[in-house]
Amino acid sequence: MTIETPPTGSDPSARLLLRQLAEDATAYARAEADFLKAELGDRTAHLAPMLMLYAVAAILGLGLALGVIVAATLWVASYIGFGWAITAVTLSLGLAIWLLVRAAGTHARAILRPWTRP
Repeated sequence: MTIETPPTGSDPSARLLLRQLAEDATAYARAEADFLKAELGDRTAHLAPMLMLYAVAAILGLGLALGVIVAATLWVASYIGFGWAITAVTLSLGLAIWLLVRAAGTHARAILRPWTRP
C-alpha cells in the first residue's frame, strides 16, 4: 500500500476543490436534465395528468376506506336502515376510483409505449 505525500502549498485548497466539484456536479445535472427532456419529448405532457389522476384516486380510496369504516360502525350500531346508504356510497366512490385509475392508466401507457426513433 502506498501512502500519498501531503499536499504542498501550491496545491489547491479543499474549499476550492469542493466548490469546483459542486459546480461540475450542478453542470452535469443540468446537462442530464436537458438530455432527458429532449429524449422524452411529448411523453412529459402525460406525466402531470397521470400523477394527478393517481393522486386523486388515492385520496378517494382513502375516503372510501374511511367511509366504509364509519358506515359499518353506524350499521352495526343501528342494525337497520343504513345498509342501502353504505352500498350507495361504496359503489359511487368505487366507480369514481375505477374511472380515475383507468384514465391515469391511459397516460401511463402513453409514457411507457415502445421507443420509436425518427
